[in-house]
Amino acid sequence: MQLPELLVAVTVFAMGASASLQLTAMGEASQQRLGSRSQLLARIDQDRQQLQARWQLLPKATTGPCKVSALGLETAAATLSLPSPLQRQLVASNDGSSLMVSWGVNGEAQPLRRRLFTPAGLGLCRVAEPSEAAS
Repeated sequence: MQLPELLVAVTVFAMGASASLQLTAMGEASQQRLGSRSQLLARIDQDRQQLQARWQLLPKATTGPCKVSALGLETAAATLSLPSPLQRQLVASNDGSSLMVSWGVNGEAQPLRRRLFTPAGLGLCRVAEPSEAAS
């Protein structure tokens, strides 16, 4: 093997090894981002479950219209703390019948999750009996 052939072979080998290391590093960084995102989503689900459990403790309407409004849900949600990297935004509807909850990461514009909650959907309102609905 001549010296120029040897230099070309070593150069090609070094470029291939460098590209391989870069791809491995990019793959590991991507895997790490996915892991941290799944941890954030797990924390969001945990916060959602805590919110729903807190809301289930609110007094249920036994007669007449539903007594719990979105403002009542918002007030109850304010008593719960949130894990540090997350932020929770609560927005009541104009008529006060529902509450949009958005979870995101501090400093990011787009929320990771959004859920719409209503007192009726949480079981806080009385269900009309079929005989009452007909009258």
